[in-house]
Amino acid sequence: MRFIHISDLHIGKRLNEVNLIEDQRYILDSIFNIILENKADGVLIAGDVYDKGIPSAEAVELFDSFLSRLSERKIKVFIISGNHDSGTRLSFGNKILDKSDIYIEGEFSGSLKCVRLKDEFGNINVYMLPFVRPSNVTPYFDDIVTYNDAVSRIISTTHLNPLDRNIILSHQFVTGRMEKPETSDSEILSVGGTDEVYYENYINFDYVALGHIHKCQRIGKDEIMYAGSPLKYSFSEVMHTKSVILLDLKEKGNVIITRIPLTPLHDMREIKGELDALIDKAVFGDESKDDYIKAVLADTDILAEPMARLRQVYKNVLVLEYEKFKRNLENKNKAVNIEDISKDPNELFSEFYKNMTDREMTKLQEDIVKDIFFELSSGGAQNETK
Repeated sequence: MRFIHISDLHIGKRLNEVNLIEDQRYILDSIFNIILENKADGVLIAGDVYDKGIPSAEAVELFDSFLSRLSERKIKVFIISGNHDSGTRLSFGNKILDKSDIYIEGEFSGSLKCVRLKDEFGNINVYMLPFVRPSNVTPYFDDIVTYNDAVSRIISTTHLNPLDRNIILSHQFVTGRMEKPETSDSEILSVGGTDEVYYENYINFDYVALGHIHKCQRIGKDEIMYAGSPLKYSFSEVMHTKSVILLDLKEKGNVIITRIPLTPLHDMREIKGELDALIDKAVFGDESKDDYIKAVLADTDILAEPMARLRQVYKNVLVLEYEKFKRNLENKNKAVNIEDISKDPNELFSEFYKNMTDREMTKLQEDIVKDIFFELSSGGAQNETK
């Protein structure tokens, strides 16, 4: 049997207040075509269907259209909730949808939901574990403290037939005791790793369809896979190659995993250089000017309306930074000690200016700063006299 594994759709997401719904519509159309072209029997959606617990009407409409097209072609769909989803809302109508081979598990109810399938090689059991916190599991099991406790207890009390092929969908921060997945800024992880779940809990499954981490990657073994998000949702992901996972489940022990790359409507890129050079490159180069852009300017001077100038050629510039200012702000070793009373304000400001710009102040700049400090000190003395 053949499946497509996807996750972290985050339908309805906005990036720096830019509505990504058309990008998401485009990428879901691409995924739908991949499903048809590869004659997939089922789709595994491992959580974070929506970006918010209460999704917008256009987000719900888009996902409904995607499911409807799959249902019309008799393709089975398995969906679990992620930490961004409302499990209750996602589960609405799931008993009716079961009859259309669309299976949704939004909330944990004491045991793993299992859908049993069959092909020429025998039985396939698809287990569905929605995102759980310890508080979701304590009504059913004692001594649950950590996220790992919760998932471990759920799985250990589930009987797996070792002769069948067993798949599980799960949306957790799955790690190894000595191995961590590569994360990005767009995932929200608990401070101190309290939400970690060890991959060893899933070791007896033939395939583990994970969601939550936005980079496609394995963890622990080849058959435990994060699908990753289908789009880049932060500039920390600019180097990611987004994809879907094609899963061929043949006879027991024969699992073939293939990554199929996705091409977005708008890519996400970071560009660096001086403002004039970046504008010239956009005008005379062959790079896409419609991509979502983070511009890091190498100019040492503060420029007049750089964002407006960039948007004349790059209409989707979302972030603007100055390379040297950012670097020097982050360099704590070069910080100026403003409490150093052995230095006068002019000297301290000169050090600050050099740290921020990597240049010495000009004579004119020094004179302007001296005049400002003189006026401030004179005003202060007058106030004290009064």
